[in-house]
Amino acid sequence: MKRLLLLAALTLSGIVHAEKIAVSKTEVYFDNNENGKQTVDVFNLRPQNTTYFATRIQEVVNPEKGAKSPLVELTDPVTAGLIVTPNKSAIRPHQGQSPVTIVNINPHLEKERVYRVDVKPVVGGVDSVSDAQLKVLLGYDILVHVQPDEPVFTYSVRHDGDDVYLTNTGNTHFVMLDGEQCDSRKRCATLPEWYLYPGVEARIPFDEDKQLARYRLIMRGQEPRNITLNKGGN
Repeated sequence: MKRLLLLAALTLSGIVHAEKIAVSKTEVYFDNNENGKQTVDVFNLRPQNTTYFATRIQEVVNPEKGAKSPLVELTDPVTAGLIVTPNKSAIRPHQGQSPVTIVNINPHLEKERVYRVDVKPVVGGVDSVSDAQLKVLLGYDILVHVQPDEPVFTYSVRHDGDDVYLTNTGNTHFVMLDGEQCDSRKRCATLPEWYLYPGVEARIPFDEDKQLARYRLIMRGQEPRNITLNKGGN
């Protein structure tokens, strides 16, 4: 997830200084709580300059709440179960890129842990107060998923009137893809994708002319499952 951080000092002229980086991927997975490491490359988009960046580990406390989940910064590797190196680094002119290593050291896990690793440029303050300078920092969040030792792929279905609700009753997230909803004449419309963490419920509303819905459920390390949901439990 790309974040835009703005640091502004307002005076007269409006000079813009941009410190830009990019990352090779924004999601990392450790399936079955595998104690291993993965690397994400940080690229300097201004190769004629030295770019400095810093990293920070935060845990997503309630991933089922999405963007509303509180975050807790983690600095002790034992408590975090995750090591990210380096804490700070520099990409020199024409060096091009620098690696960030993410190491999972979680012991036994019964439930998925989700982290957000922040990677952001580090710059000094505004050098001159005689000119307006806007420093635009383009940072990135790397979402890290650590599955439990034994992922459980289960769900429940309930009906409320014409609507159908599907709940993740397992211990790690899965994704609902390729959704379509069809009427009695087999005319189908596309349904939205869902990212279902444990305990999260997806609502699939049915219009009067719709009779069934289909989804493909995807969990890492498991065989995909195709499901058909009928209107009103029919």
